[in-house]
Amino acid sequence: MRAGLYLDLRNPGGTGWPALYERALRTIEEGERHGARSVWLTEHHGFADGYLPQPLTFAAAVAARTSSIRIGTAATLVTLRDAVHLAEEATVVDLLSGGRLDLGLGAGYLPDERELLGRPEAPTVRTFFEAITAVTAALGSAAITPQPVQSPLPIWVACGGPLGVRATGRRGLRLLSADRDREAAYLRAFRAAGHDAAAAEMAGPVNIFLSEEPGRVAPIVERSYEYLWQTYRDRARRAGARAPVPVGAPEARAGGLGRGMSGLVIATPDEAARLVREHYAGGLVTEIFTWSLLPFVPPDLMAAHVELWCSAFGRLIADI
Repeated sequence: MRAGLYLDLRNPGGTGWPALYERALRTIEEGERHGARSVWLTEHHGFADGYLPQPLTFAAAVAARTSSIRIGTAATLVTLRDAVHLAEEATVVDLLSGGRLDLGLGAGYLPDERELLGRPEAPTVRTFFEAITAVTAALGSAAITPQPVQSPLPIWVACGGPLGVRATGRRGLRLLSADRDREAAYLRAFRAAGHDAAAAEMAGPVNIFLSEEPGRVAPIVERSYEYLWQTYRDRARRAGARAPVPVGAPEARAGGLGRGMSGLVIATPDEAARLVREHYAGGLVTEIFTWSLLPFVPPDLMAAHVELWCSAFGRLIADI
């Protein structure tokens, strides 16, 4: 199993944006130096704290500042974008990075985001996968010039519902989720469609924060996670959408691993590796990634978390 980083570039204070973006790039550079396998960039629009709206644009900057780390989107909202335009953007990042892009695609669940970007129709499973098909077709088309380095470009699908999970498996695509509860249905559909089961693969975020002094940092980290959860809930409520995260304070338990924002583990690398081993051994999840910049968490604590995650923790889970 591999350890990666995850960023959304939120800034509740709303000041010092150039400095925050530079700090994010330095964090990724340090993660690469300490052994991170990947960095994943997420997307939302219209959040008051400046949630990253254009992950592929930022991915191009990451490509220019790194040499080995893979660069993923988790996820680009494919139903809000023109397929050819998205394929061209992805191609440019793949070229700049020398073939290091993982293109994660999601549907988007907020109606006000769709209105903002001129795509007011709510996506269904069918229209979501039609959009994915359009992007993959564009990537394989001679109309896209130049061509990406990777052929085919790795496509990951971010979905949680049973219909979407099965559709991902039927199409032989990678599932952008670290939730083992989705594993069996995904693999059954993958095999039933005639795909080689060895190619089935899952990856996704987990809510693990590492420290050599978990008790000392817990109040700070819990405050940050509660802020994240509350902003998701508030935004979903204002948009008239179902919140993708549960109501309630952070709960430190292993059962939340890979389930969106439903669990928070604050632990030493050894403790976290034991939980991850117990939870993921023998499964399809090949990579997990963690938040690498958190609101209200001091830079020194974040830097220590990233170093522990990429080095000590990464080595401890490498054989899972």
